[in-house]
Formats: sequence, structure tokens, C-alpha cells
Amino acid sequence: MLLDYLPKRPPSLRRELWAWFIKKIKTTLVLFLNLFCPYAPNPIEPKKQYPKSLGKFTAEQRQQCLEIFQRSEYRVDKLEAKADKLSQTISLLAPLFIAGIAYIWKQLPPNASIISTIVAIAGLLFLFLALIASFRANDIKSLQAPGIRAIIDTDQDKVVEYDAERDGYGLLWCAMMNEVTSDLRADFIRAGNILVSMAVILLLILGIASISARGFEITKPASEEALIETSRTLSETNVELRHALDILSQKSSETSTQINNLIHNIQVYQKELQEIQIRLQELEGKKKP
Repeated sequence: MLLDYLPKRPPSLRRELWAWFIKKIKTTLVLFLNLFCPYAPNPIEPKKQYPKSLGKFTAEQRQQCLEIFQRSEYRVDKLEAKADKLSQTISLLAPLFIAGIAYIWKQLPPNASIISTIVAIAGLLFLFLALIASFRANDIKSLQAPGIRAIIDTDQDKVVEYDAERDGYGLLWCAMMNEVTSDLRADFIRAGNILVSMAVILLLILGIASISARGFEITKPASEEALIETSRTLSETNVELRHALDILSQKSSETSTQINNLIHNIQVYQKELQEIQIRLQELEGKKKP
């Protein structure tokens, strides 16, 4: 089948997850410890010398040595560019980080000052260690490359006779030395990147905590003020309602008094009307024979 000729994705490490996690922690600790470990300016020479080809060193083998040297030189250039970018990133983040901590510090409530102080100090410490890592990465300048001795024998003051084996082995030796120094520079850059990431994460945690605490502090006084204002409005409304009720009760008492007076007058008028009717009847009875 065609799939048998194609590579498969890397296997999962679910069963070895804990071992992988421990290994990553150990690697990170080693990277941190390397920041404070002094190193010699040049790598250690290899124990064994390159074997002699006895005149069988071909031009193709010399070309391979040149390509290996060019790859090592390219890696050195890339790592130097990464080290410069790391320094620029830290120089850009440092004032922003300090300004962010100062702003967040003002927003935090007093009861969170101890925890926020610890987080802020840890973030500044990580950023400072990242700066040290970038300095150490930029401090490595030992690029091995063929020099004037590859062409001129300065001891005997004459041009060196070209030897493909000697030239190829010189390129290979320079490439191996460059790879060793590049590994050391890469360790410093990795440590710097990890420290910058940890500092940014701590700043984000501090910012989220500040926003949460500030939101709680803003919401709480607002609710208390709303309750106080509502209570004041209700008390004023209650006073107005009581005043209106007193007025209504007073008016109702006056109205009831007036109604009672009207009823009394009506009753008096009815009695007088009845008396008048009785007198009229009496007068009519006297007029009849």
C-alpha cells in the first residue's frame, strides 16, 4: 500500500506523561542554573583526531565538509539574531512591565497587598534573569572559521600547498566547534524565553486579580449607595404619604361634619314641611261648611 511508504505522526506519550513532565522541569532547572555558571571562552578539543584518508579524500567529501560548515555558520547567525531580538524584547517589556505593576498596585485593595507584592517581585525577578540570559547569549562570540593560516604559513612565510584533506578537516573542525558554542548560546536563549514568558504570565495574573478586586470594590460601594438612596427615597415617600393621609383624613372629617350638618338640616326642613302641611290641612278643613 502507498501508506506504508509514508511516515506517520509522532507517537503519543500519554503513558510517559509524568516522566516527560519531570524531564521538562529538570531541563528548565538546568537552564536556570546555567545562567550563573561561568564557562571558558573556547570549547574543549575532541579526544580523537580525524582519521587520515591517505590521499583518498575526494572533492565531493570536501564539498560535504563545506556544506556542514555553512550550516553551522548559518545557525550561529540565526542564534545571534535571536539573542538580539530577546534583548530588544526585554528592553521593550521592562518599562511596560514596571508601569503595569505600578498601575495595578494602585488598583489593588489593601488586603491583597502582600500577595500582589510577592507576585510583582517574582515577575521582576524573572525579567531580570531573562536580561542576564540575553547578556550571556550575546557574550558568546567565538565563531570558528578558516583564517589566513589556511593559505599562508606564517612561520615559514610561504603559501601553503593546497590539500583537500587538510582543507576539509579544517572546515569540519570549525563546524563542530561552532555547533558546541551554538548549543550553549541556544540554552541561554531558551532560558531567556522561558523567563520572559513566566514574567508575562505573572503580570497577567496580577492584572486579572486587580481587575477582579477592583470590580468587586466598585460594585460593593455602588450597591451600598443604591441601597442608601433607595432607603432615603422610601423614607421621603413615606413622609409624603403620611402627610397626604393626614390631609385626607382631615378633609374627610370636615366632609363628614358637613354631611352630618346637611342631614340635620334636611331633617329640620322635613319637620317644618310636615308642620306646614298639617296647618294647611287644618285651614282647608275650617274653610269647608
